[in-house]
Amino acid sequence: MRTPKNSVPLIPLKDFGSSPFLEHGIFIEAFEDCVIVRHRRMEVHRHDYVELFWLWGYGSVLIDFDNYPLSGKSLIAIGPGRVHAWHVKNLTGLYIAFTQEFFDGTRPPPSALFDYPFIFGGEVSPVVRLKPKQGEQAQNLFREISREFQKHENLAVEMIHYQLRSLMVHLARLYAATSPAPFAAIGLVRRFHQAVERSFRASTSVRDYAQTLGVTPSHLSGSLRLAQVPFSFLSFPREMVFLWLICSK
Repeated sequence: MRTPKNSVPLIPLKDFGSSPFLEHGIFIEAFEDCVIVRHRRMEVHRHDYVELFWLWGYGSVLIDFDNYPLSGKSLIAIGPGRVHAWHVKNLTGLYIAFTQEFFDGTRPPPSALFDYPFIFGGEVSPVVRLKPKQGEQAQNLFREISREFQKHENLAVEMIHYQLRSLMVHLARLYAATSPAPFAAIGLVRRFHQAVERSFRASTSVRDYAQTLGVTPSHLSGSLRLAQVPFSFLSFPREMVFLWLICSK
């Protein structure tokens, strides 16, 4: 019997300590340091921000009650609310934790994270096992972001924000190579978000939004389910529109 998500411990970003970057919503650390000093994060938990991992070695990660063995070079993305735990045999690497607010900056809704379905699960596996030479640009960006975090020079927050946006594009390419269908739906989903922001008070009809976007209601609903639109990033009454569309058949 699975444990209800709301009974799983929620670990906030501030749990990382007193880094000056935390007030901006960003934290970077070596994974092996996390294993040694942050024991709670090895056990079953969840959080309300995004974590990206670039790891080498052997072990496994449990995400939403599915177990993913890790070997060699692995890329892992864990979005807000996803229950997870680690079994570490010999894993090293880097991880980046950041909030939606940090990633979006001054950008108006909808969140830019909607462009990256691997964050939220669904049809996209959260784990990609990489070949030795695969993803070298993304690997270098992980390292550059970590160096910027450690040096904490002038305009470090702005530089990390820029590098993180670039990193997400590179990660999207790696995930799309293994799960292309959700990425093909992104363009329609982005246009749908914009339509909802413009007219959610006046229109809550699946047919109305589909007609505006030039697709059938079933195609629109299918694309939203495929891209796994996350309700937690939306506010009422927008949330009701998304919920209705995704659940409609």
